[in-house]
Amino acid sequence: IAFGDTSNDLEMIQESGIGFAMKNATPDLKRVADQITQRDNNHDGLLYEIENQFLN
Repeated sequence: IAFGDTSNDLEMIQESGIGFAMKNATPDLKRVADQITQRDNNHDGLLYEIENQFLN
């Protein structure tokens, strides 16, 4: 599983088993991601998704 928000994360997202683009990610990253987070970087998006995926 990988999380990213900008174009420099493209390869990481594509090569991971499950790639998440942050809600505020660049459009090119959103196109290749498996999922898009419900929250952005400024609203605890990463923490929210980790808790949602692994603790609930």
